[in-house]
Amino acid sequence: MVWRAIGRGTGRLLALMAVVVVLALAMPEIVRMMTPTRLAVAHTVIAQIWWPATALRLLVYALLAWGVYPVWVRARLRAVASALEDEPPAGGDPRADERRVALAARRAHLCRAAGRQWGVFGGLMGVELLIAQCPYELLGGG
Repeated sequence: MVWRAIGRGTGRLLALMAVVVVLALAMPEIVRMMTPTRLAVAHTVIAQIWWPATALRLLVYALLAWGVYPVWVRARLRAVASALEDEPPAGGDPRADERRVALAARRAHLCRAAGRQWGVFGGLMGVELLIAQCPYELLGGG
């Protein structure tokens, strides 16, 4: 199971590296194609669609924070509750007791996490500011 998780992470890393290599190989052609006229047109198009696209991204962030995240947490809570029900009664086996305590701690953590929608939304907004809005403003888009 650990090797599968490591392999999955390695596969994702290799895929990301492949994307970076393809972009690096394509970049000279892209730069050659960007004449000042085309650059001005691209800047105009970006300026026209920037704020509607930002509003759409904010809507998606809200959907993720208040729609998808709570469903994900509830699914994890159900899995932990099911695992707790499958455990033998307390006091019989010390290892089972350790698993029961670990599962109870996980359930408590997930119960606290269920009310963190504002934190999820804030994290997504922070990434939005760092990756999209700040570079756009620094490049004179606003």
